[in-house]
Amino acid sequence: MILLVPPSLTVVWLLILMLPGLYPKKGTIAPGGDADIVVWDPEKKVRISQDGLHHHADYTPFEGLDVVGWPITTISRGEVRQLRRYF
Repeated sequence: MILLVPPSLTVVWLLILMLPGLYPKKGTIAPGGDADIVVWDPEKKVRISQDGLHHHADYTPFEGLDVVGWPITTISRGEVRQLRRYF
């Protein structure tokens, strides 16, 4: 499944980035840009658990919640990162 962004929304994003002079450093998937990319599996079923989350809090209000759709890979500043428990 590929998520397509409407052209009108893309224009809005670009205008927001151009106002403070952030474009092309922010919001561009290109060498020198610092975009973060998430690969999403829309069919993956996961039960959320504190043990499997990667954050600094020691609790989650979503503990035990069953969800459909989960990130499978994250690329942050050019490094591939993966969430611990769900892979």
